[in-house]
Amino acid sequence: MESLPAEIHAYIAYFTCLTDYGPTMRSFGLVSTYFAEVCGAFRYRTIALHSERSILSLAESVQSRPSHTLNVRNMFIAYPELATANPNLQNKLLQLITQCAPTLHSLTVDCTLSLSTSTTLFSRIFRLHFPTLLELKLAGFYPFPNSVTSSQLPHLRRLHLHGNRNPHGLLQVGNLAGSCPNLTQLHISGLSMALAFAMELAEALDTHVHPADAAIFDSPCPSPPPSPSQYCPDSGSTIPTSIADMFSLSSPTVKFPAKLPHSVKHVVVQPAPELEASGSEGTRGNSRTAVLKDQAMMASLTRIVTRERAQGDGVGIDHAGAELVPDRDIKGLRYTLLPRATRAVSSGEIYKEWKRRISGEGHW
Repeated sequence: MESLPAEIHAYIAYFTCLTDYGPTMRSFGLVSTYFAEVCGAFRYRTIALHSERSILSLAESVQSRPSHTLNVRNMFIAYPELATANPNLQNKLLQLITQCAPTLHSLTVDCTLSLSTSTTLFSRIFRLHFPTLLELKLAGFYPFPNSVTSSQLPHLRRLHLHGNRNPHGLLQVGNLAGSCPNLTQLHISGLSMALAFAMELAEALDTHVHPADAAIFDSPCPSPPPSPSQYCPDSGSTIPTSIADMFSLSSPTVKFPAKLPHSVKHVVVQPAPELEASGSEGTRGNSRTAVLKDQAMMASLTRIVTRERAQGDGVGIDHAGAELVPDRDIKGLRYTLLPRATRAVSSGEIYKEWKRRISGEGHW
């Protein structure tokens, strides 16, 4: 190694950090003063911040450095619990993200421990300009992109939104097309009792279907349902026929039609864990109305793929490659309905998923 020039050592460090989420590059820097200098250009390439202390410390240490010298490509931020957070933490964090934005390729912001802060933080992030960002994941109560955020994410390819139980309006009044003109993959998870959004999604997908297939989406959840098994033929669960009486499932003419950006090629949806009804002995649970709304949401999401699946060509492999999931190719746009989550997603799981993505092992 001693005979190699510094350029070769730097080249080795560069290739190492391409799939490294931090530890390898830190280890390189601890070998010697020489290696610390060689790896200096890649020191901030991948950043993971898990606490108030780490956010404030990094913001303080890089505040006077130009963005191009940081060259941050991948960033993970876990916002701390609101009860322990510094009142000025959000401003410091936004300054840090703004400083890193010109070179960022991947950004994940996890606010599952501070949901009351997430909406304000995410709305401010949507207003920042990310000229090179390719992947964005927001976990918390996220707002919708709007006219103010137009063209702020010009090269974004993959967007994952998690946390809103019913993001009704995202495809109607939201400005996805204006904010993310080159979006190709949209992943929405954590849905619960989201019948309105399920119908909105079905309407948006309908615009991508050939007129001969349009009947599949005529009614996301028809009234009355012909039979419970038609909605979820493989689930083994039954849906009460009173669902159609409890909720208005017709699709009236709306002023803001639901639509997806023309560039989108793949839509992935994953519902939250199934709701449990209150027990007969007064055990804590959800009301019957909430459970029925959740079942109606699943019926609507499932019906988008069940008929095609029954024909034998609408089955795909989920992200883990472990089991078959409903999947449909709709005139060049792929729709995937992942199995319900078995438990609420934790901050640690979001971080592990981000590390797999950086290491090249994970799937979007």
